This record gives sequence, C-alpha cells and structure tokens, in this order.
Amino acid sequence: MNLPLNLFFRRIAALLGVSVLLLTTDGALAANATISGRLVKGGITFNYSEVKYGANGKGARGIRIYISGGHDQSYKFNPNPHNNPSYNSNPGRFYLEAANALADAYLAKHPNPAFPRYGFTSTIKDIKYIHEQR
Repeated sequence: MNLPLNLFFRRIAALLGVSVLLLTTDGALAANATISGRLVKGGITFNYSEVKYGANGKGARGIRIYISGGHDQSYKFNPNPHNNPSYNSNPGRFYLEAANALADAYLAKHPNPAFPRYGFTSTIKDIKYIHEQR
C-alpha cells in the first residue's frame, strides 16, 4: 500500500522533529548553554556544558557535568572566567579543561566514584578556580 505523498512528508517531518528534540535535550545541558561537549575517561562518557548565571553576556559562569543515567553536578566558577583573557579567546578549551579536572576527580573516588563537593579547586589557564555552589 502506497501512502499519499503529503502524508509521507508529514511523517518524515514528524520524525525529524522528534530527532531534533532528542538531540537538543541530550546535548543542551543548560537552557542557555552555548558551549557543551563530551569526553571519555576510564570508559565513562562525561557530558558537560557551560552554565550562565545572570542576564548579561559577561555574567558569572559555571559548568554542569553529568553521566547519562547517573551522577549530575553543577558548579559556579570563582573567580569569573571572563577576567581570564585565555577564557575569552577560547572558552570551549576552558570548559574542556574544567570537565577533565572534574572527571579526574570523579574517577579518583574509587570504588565509589562521585563528583567533588563544592569548594573543589582546579587550575585552568594558569588561574586557580573554586567550583562553588550557585
């Protein structure tokens, strides 16, 4: 049985819409995130995303990191990364380095891995950042 052409295209459009929705909800870790990514360490896939606090473009920033179906944690950076010229020139690299530090800390808590508590520090682009609670 052949479907009428317009019904066929409607079904394709519906499938594409669902695909876009699934990709968006999986990849968009924060509603206003512009930077996100994944990294694999120790056989675990860590997803991470920029978190924006405040309404203006230079507001405070943080990171959300999670494992699909598992642990999830958000942190606010102190100091504000916008004060770091390296952040401004390559924010994607900044978030990758922050995610690497958090993933390493997660894996170091063996045999019960967990993301570090608030107050965790890491050095990114020669600046020490405290990962605080929002």
